[in-house]
Amino acid sequence: MIVRSGIRVIRPGFGWFLVAMGVLGAALVAICIRLYGPGLSPDSVGYISIARNLASGGTYRNYGGGVAPEWPPLYPILAAILQKLTGIDALTTTGLINVLSHGLTVYASGLLLSRIARHSPLAKHLGTVAIAISPALLAVSVMAWTEPLFICCLVLFLLVGHQIVAGEQRRLPLLLLTLFAALAALTRYIGVVLIPVGALVILLFYTIEPLKRLAVSGLFSLGALVPVGAWVWRNHRLTGTLMGSRSPSIFTLSDNLGFTLGTIRAWFLPEKAAPARFGLAIAVGLLGFVVWVLLRRRIKSPETRAAFALPAFLLMVAYLVFLIVSSTTTAYDQISNRLVVPIYVPPRRAADDGLGPAVSALGGTCGQHPGNLRADLRVRALVPLYER
Repeated sequence: MIVRSGIRVIRPGFGWFLVAMGVLGAALVAICIRLYGPGLSPDSVGYISIARNLASGGTYRNYGGGVAPEWPPLYPILAAILQKLTGIDALTTTGLINVLSHGLTVYASGLLLSRIARHSPLAKHLGTVAIAISPALLAVSVMAWTEPLFICCLVLFLLVGHQIVAGEQRRLPLLLLTLFAALAALTRYIGVVLIPVGALVILLFYTIEPLKRLAVSGLFSLGALVPVGAWVWRNHRLTGTLMGSRSPSIFTLSDNLGFTLGTIRAWFLPEKAAPARFGLAIAVGLLGFVVWVLLRRRIKSPETRAAFALPAFLLMVAYLVFLIVSSTTTAYDQISNRLVVPIYVPPRRAADDGLGPAVSALGGTCGQHPGNLRADLRVRALVPLYER
């Protein structure tokens, strides 16, 4: 990999590899939905009915004539635009969106890995393959759901954030960071968590005077928040609610913590690897320790590779906190792979970049050489487990 002024330029060979993996990921989704279209759920029926109504010249209404405040508008609007342009029904265009989204997610994830796994060509290649064929990602990509598009926006957000961490001062990365944060929030309401994460990345890494940095952070937050804010205002004007009527949750905080941990654990470990409560304590302790190490290293040495892991860890924490708290206070689907999978790529990426500094910080306390422990963790993080 060639490095110029702190920005990594991808070598042509690896660039073609990423293109091939992106095509592979897109092809896997296309093959799965080629006969009968994407899988459907009640949400899917709502998205498709809105898209069909828009494409036929109607308004933003679902099959029952409701204004659907419970869903942000980007996914059905894109499906409607594709139906209008191609003449293909929205049932098929939602699948097309997922095919393109998964392919782009794989390609962008490979770029992320190439920027942080600079000392391990095997890690960046295996990591890209693991994301392309990931059962967790494919499970949502074959459904007519918003998750594939949302994950794509999230990964592109992290990719642009890396440019700011690397010292990029041009306006284009800031504009793209704002764009992807806004698009994520217009795809799923939980996407608003990207806004404080992006603001903090700008405050920590954007290389301008402190007061100007604060102003830029504020402008980013405003620009990313205005589109979804306008949509929520529309909802309130039409229905008197911001995001539709919601009932209280039937799940406790403990339930939701267990659901979340079980989902993440299933990505990396056999189903009965550890009791849920012990696993939760270990996971929370490890995550807190890693974030502490990254923040300390960011303050002491901004140029370390730990700096590149910090945005991903901040995003993981913000997303999971929002998800667990909102699921505890508001009734919607039980936390499962569908709701947690948007942060699937950051832990795979951070497993190589963030755990390295954390394990090194442990030193001799680990009982083995840090390099050996890092290698073991990397292999564990990059190998998808298909059999449960």
